[in-house]
Amino acid sequence: MLFVQALFTLFLLLTPFSTHASALLPTLETLKLLLTDNPSVALEEIDTLLNKNTTPTYLSAAWFKLSLMKIEAHSLLGHYETAYQAIDELNQVLDKVADPDAKSKLLLSHATVLLSQNRATEAEEKLELALNTTSQADERLIADIHDRLAHINRFRANYRSALNHAEQAIQIAKRINDVPRLASFYNQIGIVYDYMGQIEQAISYHEQSLMLQRKRNNQQGISNSLYNIGELYRDLEEFPLALSHFEQALRVDKLLGNPRHIANSYGKIGQVLYQQGEYKQAQVFILNGLALTKKMEADSDTAWQLSNLVNVQLAQGDVNEALNSANEALTLAIKSGANRTERTVRLALANVYLAQDKSEDAKEQLELLLKQPQLGTQTQSDIHKQLAAIYQQAGAFEAALAQLKQYQQAQTELKKVSDKNKAYKMALNIELVKKEQALSLLQKEQSLQQANLENLKLQRGLAIASALLLLAGLAIYFLRQRQKQKLEALEQHMAARALEQKNQLLADISHELRTPLTGLKLTIEAMQFNIEPDIDVAYKKVNSKINQLDTLISDIYQSAKFDNNVMSLELRPLDINTLVKDCCSELTPVFAKKQQSLRCNLSGQVLQVEGDPQRLKQVILNLLRNSHFYTDAAGTSLVHTRLVDSYAIITVEDSSPGVATSELDKIFERLYRCEHSRSRDLGGSGLGLAISKHIVLAHHGSINANHSPLGGLLVEVKLPIKSAQNDIGHAKSPQ
Repeated sequence: MLFVQALFTLFLLLTPFSTHASALLPTLETLKLLLTDNPSVALEEIDTLLNKNTTPTYLSAAWFKLSLMKIEAHSLLGHYETAYQAIDELNQVLDKVADPDAKSKLLLSHATVLLSQNRATEAEEKLELALNTTSQADERLIADIHDRLAHINRFRANYRSALNHAEQAIQIAKRINDVPRLASFYNQIGIVYDYMGQIEQAISYHEQSLMLQRKRNNQQGISNSLYNIGELYRDLEEFPLALSHFEQALRVDKLLGNPRHIANSYGKIGQVLYQQGEYKQAQVFILNGLALTKKMEADSDTAWQLSNLVNVQLAQGDVNEALNSANEALTLAIKSGANRTERTVRLALANVYLAQDKSEDAKEQLELLLKQPQLGTQTQSDIHKQLAAIYQQAGAFEAALAQLKQYQQAQTELKKVSDKNKAYKMALNIELVKKEQALSLLQKEQSLQQANLENLKLQRGLAIASALLLLAGLAIYFLRQRQKQKLEALEQHMAARALEQKNQLLADISHELRTPLTGLKLTIEAMQFNIEPDIDVAYKKVNSKINQLDTLISDIYQSAKFDNNVMSLELRPLDINTLVKDCCSELTPVFAKKQQSLRCNLSGQVLQVEGDPQRLKQVILNLLRNSHFYTDAAGTSLVHTRLVDSYAIITVEDSSPGVATSELDKIFERLYRCEHSRSRDLGGSGLGLAISKHIVLAHHGSINANHSPLGGLLVEVKLPIKSAQNDIGHAKSPQ
């Protein structure tokens, strides 16, 4: 999608803003794709288009579509107040828009924002009004309205109404052959069937949705499918596979930036961890999700997160905290009209009362639950079982027997469903494991026949890398023919390796490449138009930017090799003290140029490890260069080695400035910038520490950062000594 963005931006630069909708149709289609894949970037492009003309073209349908897309982008990013303000502004000029369905479209947009905050009642009013005022000619608009109404009825646990609206939306999408909408609507109806306990139908629709989303390479759609397939696994009590899918969904959600989706994924991971008995870890994820939903003021989502928290607090024995959480959740669920969430909360509240030996209060909640319509069979089974125990404890044996019979009936129904789904469960286990491999965000395969998600991402990444290198080649053409040939070879090299790089890395580095390329472009233009006073200085600037690009690309390639488990280590016995001493000797003149002191204190004991000398030397040099770059002039850097238990410890520390505590764990991430010093202007790629971490982990060691007593940063590398290592002659970096 970054390639789409680049082409889209080029289109903007070359095409003036037109008052005719037809002039923007290709742009709008491209922008719609970008909106679903990266709303943050889409918002920038929308603003660029809207600001090309200081006078809004109200009579243009294209201008109106752009304005609606802007509202959608703000909603996806959680900018709700900004979205509502934009809606109000459009309402004021609605009568000037040359679109007969402008009012209905704005009502739909308004309802979508309201739904993002769980304001279902207000959203339903907008949708009903939109359905009554729209013309029958715009079938896409009608389908979208039915889809939102299906969402609202699912939210309220009115599953039959939800199915009715979802089926109408699907029929329209099929009739007009709208594949993107059809994929989304399949996902919607799959969720409804899942909530109804009809796993067979849910699997069928989710698989159809996933197939269409993969063909379109729609990141948000793929995330939704991962999330819902994870929920199916959770229903089938396949918790490790459920956790894997939810974690993949969370990674995509974080890339796209939709706070509601991120919060939902946090909550689902918390649910699975709770069901696996990992209560402390579950609480961390649930609290992360809870913080987001409270920030969004999404009452229903907050109630759901709190109901998850209640279960964890009960499991940890925090009964009073669980009661407070349950009461808060119940208030929010009732306020928002979220019937399904209310049921979950009441069941959790009943469990709290039982933990407090308040049987009557628990019975009241359970009996209230039984009165609600369209209860799932599993929920009924749980309620009857708890009521039977309560009545038996109170001596009401007839009532207990009646509840027990109803419990047995529910169990019989569940067994029928379970038996019916066994074959589907087996097929799901086999088929979805394959899809899990194909959809993995952290792995990629070279076989084009598998056509998995990572391959589609990397193909897009290949286009980006090729385009960027082509720009570099064009720049060199204006400078020197010999340099052009060199960078063309580099372009071919990068194109051959692009399929081995992860899409996430490509997304991260796109911004990093923009700065040197911009500088390169400005210098070339200055030379082209004879406004550069010193040609030699200009050549030096160009060479500097090219070298900066060359360093960044080299580090990216090395990092990608580690990620793909193809970086080999040639292991042999080596002495850590000798290696550290050589590195210090090599860089002492470099430190002296900055009036910095480099001291090396070596252990008196023999520190022999099994390792790759070149790779471990690279780690030490990376740490020393990092210390040199980011330590003040006349500062001090200290390297020392020691033996602790069965590990050789290498410590590199320096004087001020230091690193904030919150950033200590982040400095080993790719391209992470600390507040003050992690700048590409120092000549580094921002990948040195990340590569060092890969190398250390491949040697079965560890690396971490802390505050140095000298006032700066302390980095400690821990490697097993030779006697503690496995006797292996060849190793690869871990996955």
